[in-house]
Amino acid sequence: MAIRASSYVAGPSRQADAESAGDVICVRAVIPVTAAQIVINDIIDALVLPAYHFVTDMILVPDDLDTGGSPTLALDVGIMSGTPGDTVTARTCGNEFFAANVAGVPAAATRMSKPAGFAVAPTGADRSIGIKFQAAAATPAAGNISLLVFMTT
Repeated sequence: MAIRASSYVAGPSRQADAESAGDVICVRAVIPVTAAQIVINDIIDALVLPAYHFVTDMILVPDDLDTGGSPTLALDVGIMSGTPGDTVTARTCGNEFFAANVAGVPAAATRMSKPAGFAVAPTGADRSIGIKFQAAAATPAAGNISLLVFMTT
């Protein structure tokens, strides 16, 4: 299993955070992937959920990343263990926001509907939101995975 840090956690792009309680902001991460990077159980450290923030909504918009006649690709999106940007230490990725989502076969936008995603409580530390290739692609294809995260303090 490999972990790859997007530019939203590794730099130089530093995302915004809500400056006032109740302000809702949207952070849009667009993460390019090659066909070779679509490997079962690999994780993309997609973006940072800043300290004291919680998710109010999320939209997953992957390109068609599995072009086979019988596509099998599925994505999990959730809170990652460990420190944002760390690609060396073994880390895990939950599925609080999306579990075994098949929006990338073919490309489709999906809005978060899991109750667990709305229940992720804020903490005093930055946390990563990760994207895990939960099921392998039959015919992996290069493209982008876009993740729009609406958050507030």
